[in-house]
Amino acid sequence: MDQNRIEKGQIGKSLSYFYKCPFIPFDPKMTIPYELLSKLKKAFLLQNCWVPINWDLSTKTVEIGIDDPTDLVKTDNVSVLMKTKNIKYFVGIKEDIADIITYFYEGGTETTKEAVPDSDDGYDMIPDI
Repeated sequence: MDQNRIEKGQIGKSLSYFYKCPFIPFDPKMTIPYELLSKLKKAFLLQNCWVPINWDLSTKTVEIGIDDPTDLVKTDNVSVLMKTKNIKYFVGIKEDIADIITYFYEGGTETTKEAVPDSDDGYDMIPDI
Protein backbone atom coordinates (compact mmCIF):
# COMPACT_ATOMS: atom_id res chain seq x y z
CA MET A 1 0.00 0.00 0.00
CA ASP A 2 2.75 2.44 0.96
CA GLN A 3 5.04 1.60 -1.93
CA ASN A 4 2.35 1.97 -4.60
CA ARG A 5 0.34 4.64 -2.75
CA ILE A 6 -2.88 2.67 -2.88
CA GLU A 7 -5.49 3.19 -0.20
CA LYS A 8 -6.69 0.29 1.94
CA GLY A 9 -10.26 0.85 0.76
CA GLN A 10 -9.25 0.39 -2.86
CA ILE A 11 -7.36 -2.80 -2.07
CA GLY A 12 -10.32 -4.03 -0.03
CA LYS A 13 -12.69 -3.37 -2.93
CA SER A 14 -10.38 -5.32 -5.26
CA LEU A 15 -10.05 -8.22 -2.83
CA SER A 16 -13.81 -8.32 -2.35
CA TYR A 17 -14.37 -8.40 -6.10
CA PHE A 18 -11.67 -11.03 -6.68
CA TYR A 19 -12.75 -13.41 -3.88
CA LYS A 20 -16.49 -12.68 -4.26
CA CYS A 21 -16.99 -12.01 -0.55
CA PRO A 22 -17.22 -8.86 1.57
CA PHE A 23 -14.09 -7.01 2.71
CA ILE A 24 -13.50 -6.50 6.44
CA PRO A 25 -11.08 -3.84 7.65
CA PHE A 26 -9.85 -3.60 11.23
CA ASP A 27 -12.24 -1.59 13.40
CA PRO A 28 -11.38 -0.93 17.06
CA LYS A 29 -15.12 -0.87 17.83
CA MET A 30 -15.62 -4.54 16.87
CA THR A 31 -17.48 -6.70 19.35
CA ILE A 32 -15.30 -9.49 20.68
CA PRO A 33 -16.91 -12.93 20.03
CA TYR A 34 -15.82 -14.56 23.31
CA GLU A 35 -17.75 -17.79 22.71
CA LEU A 36 -15.98 -18.38 19.38
CA LEU A 37 -12.50 -17.56 20.62
CA SER A 38 -12.53 -19.46 23.89
CA LYS A 39 -11.00 -22.68 22.45
CA LEU A 40 -8.67 -21.06 19.90
CA LYS A 41 -5.11 -19.97 20.54
CA LYS A 42 -3.90 -16.56 19.46
CA ALA A 43 -0.66 -17.97 17.96
CA PHE A 44 -2.59 -20.47 15.83
CA LEU A 45 -4.89 -17.77 14.44
CA LEU A 46 -1.98 -15.42 13.72
CA GLN A 47 -0.05 -18.17 11.95
CA ASN A 48 -3.04 -19.19 9.82
CA CYS A 49 -4.33 -15.65 9.30
CA TRP A 50 -8.03 -16.14 10.02
CA VAL A 51 -10.28 -15.19 12.91
CA PRO A 52 -13.94 -15.69 13.86
CA ILE A 53 -15.54 -12.25 13.95
CA ASN A 54 -19.21 -12.88 14.63
CA TRP A 55 -21.85 -15.51 15.19
CA ASP A 56 -25.36 -14.96 13.83
CA LEU A 57 -27.66 -16.93 16.12
CA SER A 58 -30.71 -16.60 13.88
CA THR A 59 -29.05 -18.34 10.94
CA LYS A 60 -26.43 -20.21 13.03
CA THR A 61 -23.74 -18.81 10.75
CA VAL A 62 -20.19 -18.08 11.86
CA GLU A 63 -18.50 -15.13 10.17
CA ILE A 64 -14.78 -15.53 9.56
CA GLY A 65 -12.20 -12.91 8.60
CA ILE A 66 -9.51 -14.52 6.45
CA ASP A 67 -6.74 -13.39 4.13
CA ASP A 68 -7.49 -16.02 1.44
CA PRO A 69 -10.97 -17.58 1.38
CA THR A 70 -9.91 -19.94 -1.42
CA ASP A 71 -7.15 -21.63 0.64
CA LEU A 72 -8.58 -25.11 1.21
CA VAL A 73 -6.27 -25.91 4.13
CA LYS A 74 -7.45 -22.81 5.99
CA THR A 75 -11.12 -23.27 5.17
CA ASP A 76 -10.99 -26.95 6.19
CA ASN A 77 -9.43 -25.91 9.51
CA VAL A 78 -12.18 -23.34 9.98
CA SER A 79 -14.90 -25.92 9.29
CA VAL A 80 -13.44 -28.42 11.74
CA LEU A 81 -12.76 -25.94 14.53
CA MET A 82 -16.01 -24.00 14.24
CA LYS A 83 -18.02 -27.25 14.05
CA THR A 84 -20.50 -25.86 11.56
CA LYS A 85 -21.04 -25.86 7.84
CA ASN A 86 -22.70 -22.45 7.92
CA ILE A 87 -19.70 -20.19 7.45
CA LYS A 88 -19.58 -16.79 5.80
CA TYR A 89 -16.14 -15.56 4.82
CA PHE A 90 -14.92 -11.97 4.84
CA VAL A 91 -11.63 -11.22 3.11
CA GLY A 92 -9.13 -8.98 4.85
CA ILE A 93 -5.60 -7.70 4.51
CA LYS A 94 -3.12 -9.81 6.51
CA GLU A 95 -2.15 -6.86 8.71
CA ASP A 96 -5.81 -6.15 9.50
CA ILE A 97 -6.49 -9.80 10.36
CA ALA A 98 -3.47 -9.75 12.71
CA ASP A 99 -4.73 -6.48 14.25
CA ILE A 100 -8.19 -8.00 14.80
CA ILE A 101 -6.70 -11.08 16.47
CA THR A 102 -4.47 -8.96 18.69
CA TYR A 103 -7.38 -6.67 19.55
CA PHE A 104 -9.60 -9.64 20.48
CA TYR A 105 -6.98 -11.31 22.68
CA GLU A 106 -5.57 -8.19 24.26
CA GLY A 107 -8.82 -6.26 24.62
CA GLY A 108 -7.77 -3.37 22.42
CA THR A 109 -5.31 -0.85 23.77
CA GLU A 110 -5.97 -1.77 27.38
CA THR A 111 -5.27 -5.26 28.64
CA THR A 112 -8.21 -5.80 30.93
CA LYS A 113 -10.54 -8.57 31.96
CA GLU A 114 -12.38 -7.84 28.71
CA ALA A 115 -9.71 -9.63 26.72
CA VAL A 116 -10.04 -13.28 25.76
CA PRO A 117 -7.59 -15.33 27.80
CA ASP A 118 -5.08 -17.25 25.71
CA SER A 119 -5.16 -20.32 27.89
CA ASP A 120 -2.03 -22.33 28.54
CA ASP A 121 -3.87 -25.27 30.07
CA GLY A 122 -2.37 -27.71 27.60
CA TYR A 123 -5.64 -28.09 25.69
CA ASP A 124 -5.02 -27.42 22.06
CA MET A 125 -7.47 -27.91 19.22
CA ILE A 126 -4.79 -28.38 16.57
CA PRO A 127 -4.60 -32.18 17.11
CA ASP A 128 -8.33 -32.35 16.28
CA ILE A 129 -7.49 -31.23 12.76
